[in-house]
Amino acid sequence: MADIPAILTSISTAIEIAKALRQAEGAIEKAELRLKLAEVVIGLADAKLAIADLRDENYTKGQVIADLRIALESKGQYSRKGDAYYRADENGQPHGEPHCLRCWEHEHRGRQLVVKTGSRGFKICPTCKSEVYEHRSETIT
Repeated sequence: MADIPAILTSISTAIEIAKALRQAEGAIEKAELRLKLAEVVIGLADAKLAIADLRDENYTKGQVIADLRIALESKGQYSRKGDAYYRADENGQPHGEPHCLRCWEHEHRGRQLVVKTGSRGFKICPTCKSEVYEHRSETIT
């Protein structure tokens, strides 16, 4: 990943080359002028790519932070029973529909299990495809 010093170096190099071109007036031959201009373009392109990398890295870190906030906020909202997690009532007891054990423990996401099509006795997580016996993940009323 690109970092701030690499970006600053690329930009500084491009600025120095541009200053040299400005001071050269008519003394530089045409081929040398083209070479210097190409160096400026390359330096600025490198800086642009480094900034794009930083933007992507920042976005990814923002997503991780958002996921951690969701996990922290919902930490006390679920309770395990059998092979599933359930929303906890005001007393901390599980109730309602079962949620995927794997998704909750790995991602802190409460994803509701559904009946597996074509299979009797199983529920499945639509996201991670984990399967659970229905009797180990019944609706609690």
